[in-house]
Amino acid sequence: MKFFHAIRTLNISKLLLYVSLFALLTERIISIILIFIDSERSIWNIEDFAILLKRVIAFILTVLSFALLLFSIVKMRGVKRQKILGFKTFIVSLGAVILACGLNSDDYILWLQVFSYATLIVSMLFRTLLYDTAETSSRQRNYFSFVYLFCILLTIPLLQYIVYPQTIFEEVLKTLAIVLTALYFSYSCYLYYLSGGKSNFSISFSLVVIALILPSIISQWKLQNLFLLVPSALMLIVAFLGRTALGNAELLNFYGYMRKAPYFEGWYFKLQKGDMVVALIPSYHVTNNETFAMIQVVTPTKAFSFQFNQTQFDAQTDVLNVTVGRSTFSSRGVTLDINDDENNINGEIFFGKLNTLKKDIMGTFATFPLMQCKHGLISASHTLSGSLVINGKTYDFDGGTGYIEKDRGDSFPSRYFWTQCLCDDISIMLSIAEIPYFGLYFQGCICNVTVGSDEYILATYNGAKSIVTDRGAIVRKGEAKLEVNIINDSPITLSSPTHGEMSRGIGESPSAKVRYKFSVREGVLFDFIGNGSCEHMWNK
Repeated sequence: MKFFHAIRTLNISKLLLYVSLFALLTERIISIILIFIDSERSIWNIEDFAILLKRVIAFILTVLSFALLLFSIVKMRGVKRQKILGFKTFIVSLGAVILACGLNSDDYILWLQVFSYATLIVSMLFRTLLYDTAETSSRQRNYFSFVYLFCILLTIPLLQYIVYPQTIFEEVLKTLAIVLTALYFSYSCYLYYLSGGKSNFSISFSLVVIALILPSIISQWKLQNLFLLVPSALMLIVAFLGRTALGNAELLNFYGYMRKAPYFEGWYFKLQKGDMVVALIPSYHVTNNETFAMIQVVTPTKAFSFQFNQTQFDAQTDVLNVTVGRSTFSSRGVTLDINDDENNINGEIFFGKLNTLKKDIMGTFATFPLMQCKHGLISASHTLSGSLVINGKTYDFDGGTGYIEKDRGDSFPSRYFWTQCLCDDISIMLSIAEIPYFGLYFQGCICNVTVGSDEYILATYNGAKSIVTDRGAIVRKGEAKLEVNIINDSPITLSSPTHGEMSRGIGESPSAKVRYKFSVREGVLFDFIGNGSCEHMWNK
């Protein structure tokens, strides 16, 4: 154990990552020297021209990567040594030089490239094995992520050794496959190291790469061409298994540091004990004018809103651990310490083990780029202990139940219905929204019903149909049907994001009287009137 602790302290994973980049740069610089030695090639020959063009592009990418490293070092001069190289810039440099190696390599120094790729693989392996997953996800996700990135990385150098096809069209397809694979790997690599060894599994990307290289493989039935299908097919299989068994997105990650305006990322912590409900909503916002954070505290009778500047916000990128001002929100609990001229809110709540879903509630839509808002269910239910004091009133949550979800994007949907209920061993979450996507609109639905250890997902991506009524909603998938009917509610005005800014008012009833009825093939699973949180913004 002392040995592994020492390795963590030295951060050997990042050290090996740096070694890999500089080895690749060395290989590229030597290749640049050899680029123009081959005088037998002619630009008038299509195949020779394609080879020379790839050499020139590889040369440009190498220079770009080297320039990025120098720029980063100069820019960070005088800062602490461990921060002399920005990690994001570093990964961009790594991606550029891997792309250069993928497009062109010289057999004379192939050993140097092999050493670099091997070092990078060992670096990823250390990141996978040595990261503590106790607060984030199962160790299986880390293993799947390593194999997935390994397959992507292996595909890049193998692509350049595919037998040259007879047509320029197939050569373009092969080059495009190299470019897409290298770019996707660099982005995935960044998220992988940032999140402690966890990846998002893209099935669509794997299919695109295979589709691009198939024409070249079919036209040239060579052994090395067929061998290239092995890592490509394995990449697809691992992506499918990872998505099926573990879901796509890593919900606990914080993505805000990488985003530009407009952007928001917020968490919803619900605390409930009987009829007593308090919701805590920390959030992070990037607008064209400023970057700021907020905390909203919602009680059954009133909501409080507090804004903080950017320097008062901090979030770990690989676990749920958010600090806003003097308050913290994590997977282990929340600590509130908010004081101003009018309000005094403080207290500490501890969480039991989070009840996470087996799959990402967004399903396939979690991989869609440029979506207006992405939703995540972090914990369907967990036990609570501790208390809060809000302006002199004590809220005791010993023996209570909690719930956590999150949203991120640029805006909340303009029309949506949302409800959440905790009752004994039952947890219900239903969200129906009108979703804009590239000028088109469609009605999307995500719903989770957890009863004890049984989990039911009803969503648009698995065939569920939904209807929003004046006082509730209905969602059906096959013989499973959830009916929600709001009996009595008292909406309280909260702020919600529009283009990153908290400029829209919405009405939430944190403790409304709602009837929930859920039926499956075997009959009615439950039918009760309970305390549910609701936001009915369908016709607002």
